[in-house]
Amino acid sequence: MKKISRLFLPLLLLITGVWGRYLTIGTGPINGLYYPTATAICNFINRKGEGIKCTSSSSIGSTYNLYYLQQNLYDVVIAQADATAIAWRGEGVFKGHPFKKLRVLIALYPEYFTILTKKGSGISRFSDLVNHKVGMGDPRSGTEITFRNILKYSNLPQSKFKIRVFSVGEMPSKLERGVIDAFFFVVGHPNYTIKEAVYLLGNRVKFVPLSNQLIAKLTNSPYYYTRGEIDGALYGLKGKTPTISTKALLLTTSDMPEEEAYRLTKLLISNFEEFRLLAPALRRMKKEDLVKGFDPNWLHPGARRALKEAGLIK
Repeated sequence: MKKISRLFLPLLLLITGVWGRYLTIGTGPINGLYYPTATAICNFINRKGEGIKCTSSSSIGSTYNLYYLQQNLYDVVIAQADATAIAWRGEGVFKGHPFKKLRVLIALYPEYFTILTKKGSGISRFSDLVNHKVGMGDPRSGTEITFRNILKYSNLPQSKFKIRVFSVGEMPSKLERGVIDAFFFVVGHPNYTIKEAVYLLGNRVKFVPLSNQLIAKLTNSPYYYTRGEIDGALYGLKGKTPTISTKALLLTTSDMPEEEAYRLTKLLISNFEEFRLLAPALRRMKKEDLVKGFDPNWLHPGARRALKEAGLIK
């Protein structure tokens, strides 16, 4: 019998139904949390998915993922809940193009607006960032959306901030060398970038809190923020820093067949204890967290059915 070319074997398996459906998950930078989380989820699906095969793709972050999902270039993505709200409503970079086909499968872990600086920088609250050199990740990430929302509710113009754009992985060394005075991003904890900053700066590094007044304004906004705290003990630092958090969501579109969304969601729910041990950011999750932090109207019908069967929603 003639050997089948490796090039055509995947196509043959798809046609014969041996492998079934392929999913590509849009994630984030390799040194962030989205990429290892999605890679772990894909490995889990590939082991237990009964015909669904999954691969993760690194990207810039939430806004990029949502745009590519809207263009049908990804099947599933991870994105911040506040960025998802912006896309759904057609605001910001999605102005004129509301993403009404957007659907949630499950919520994942909380992501915290995190500001890091050095002791002695003169920065002890958000407004102190004015007139300082501040590092921010790629403008197409969800961090920019969160930053703009904070500006909106703090009544501070962006022109007063000396924003420097670097990749997230560059910022600890830029902070150490004084190229920037602080940096911020939206991230789950524990996080490798912060660990690197602590390694470079030791006890000279500190988190910067948001004020209670600003947190109250943001948690009352329509962008799905909740009050949160960054636990310094995760990094060998003292204290807890008040801030806001937004959920990382596992998203698809209404184009995903209901049965497929149901099977995928049920797979993750039914194996939840194993699922939450896949990546550090998932480990503190509780099963009820799967349905928190987003508009219930965003739920995919297949995911809704699986969550209802599990008793997580009515």
